[in-house]
Amino acid sequence: MKLKNCLFIMGLLPFILSHGQLPGIEQSIHDLVKKQTEAIFDSLVIIRRDIHMNPELPGQEKMTSEKIAAYLESLGLEVRKKIGGHDVHTVIGLGIASVLARNRERLTGTVYFIFQPSEENYGGAKAMIDDGLFSIISPDEIYGLHVNPMPAGMISAKPDLVYAYLKIIRVSYKNQDDTQAVADFTRKTISRLQAVRSDSTFWDSRSLGDPVAGIANPNTIYRDYLAVDKNFDVELRGKNLDISVLLIGTNKEQLDSIPSFVEKQILRSQYASSLKSVSYVTEYPTVINDGDLTAKSLNSIMSVYGQNIAVPLHGVIPVMNDDFAYFQQKIPGVYYFLGGSNYQKGIVSMPHSPDFNVDEECIISGVRYFSSIIANRLTFK
Repeated sequence: MKLKNCLFIMGLLPFILSHGQLPGIEQSIHDLVKKQTEAIFDSLVIIRRDIHMNPELPGQEKMTSEKIAAYLESLGLEVRKKIGGHDVHTVIGLGIASVLARNRERLTGTVYFIFQPSEENYGGAKAMIDDGLFSIISPDEIYGLHVNPMPAGMISAKPDLVYAYLKIIRVSYKNQDDTQAVADFTRKTISRLQAVRSDSTFWDSRSLGDPVAGIANPNTIYRDYLAVDKNFDVELRGKNLDISVLLIGTNKEQLDSIPSFVEKQILRSQYASSLKSVSYVTEYPTVINDGDLTAKSLNSIMSVYGQNIAVPLHGVIPVMNDDFAYFQQKIPGVYYFLGGSNYQKGIVSMPHSPDFNVDEECIISGVRYFSSIIANRLTFK
């Protein structure tokens, strides 16, 4: 779909890049978006249920990819394959493509849709980039979404840090006979750094949505923190000992200073002569939203669909990071949360839970909101 320097990428997540707007005709395009989304809703539900009933393993989404490609080709869009899903995210992307294709004469720029595999194991986005994604496209902005437990129809985003920084620190010792004592000392040394009590509701993921403690409250317990995962990995290799643990924090500078601090504490202890190294062995990418684009895109949605559909976020999520961060390392963008719950019907769209369910009405919201963002970010004819 040829538009002017505009990107919309969607997969397990959606993404958009776009440019410009002219005043005076926004209402007409958004009215069309609303009507056309309603018109294709039933067909999108059928596709969503088909994908849901025929799941495929990460990186092996062959049948899903073929269905996506066929749908996009039926819209007259150019499809590039083999650059390297969640069912709700996927059909929202298809719906946006369908709505924008119907209005292509009104828009100028280029919109790209990325349907990405292997999202939550950090494999999909990086694989697509390594396969040359950005040698094929040159977007200016990128947008993504993920369903969450908010009521269907609600949407939220925040500038800057969305998920906490996640880093695995490893302390390595040599020639250790008393493994248990060394492990206990190392646990205490690292755990002493955190300001989160072991019995805090911080550790219960359900607290993220709590009206008092959760991320939507200005006084949330998830604003500024450093936490140490409860599970330390203790690995003995001969007489060498490796002790690793995940650190979760909102202050990058503080996290960067921790290996040096831990090393100093150990060098002052009885285990100084046995220390080999202290370092981060794994550092996960972190979703960081562009502040200007977050404000502009949120205002774009609220100006059309009302102020009450946006939930302000004040906290930083300590779990479930997303490899959308790899895209953001290349392009400024915004990661959104879209509500998929219906509490009256007993439907709670908590990702990665065994009782996950979704109110399919959220498909309408997703298609409408992101189609309108793109329409506002593009230049109208």
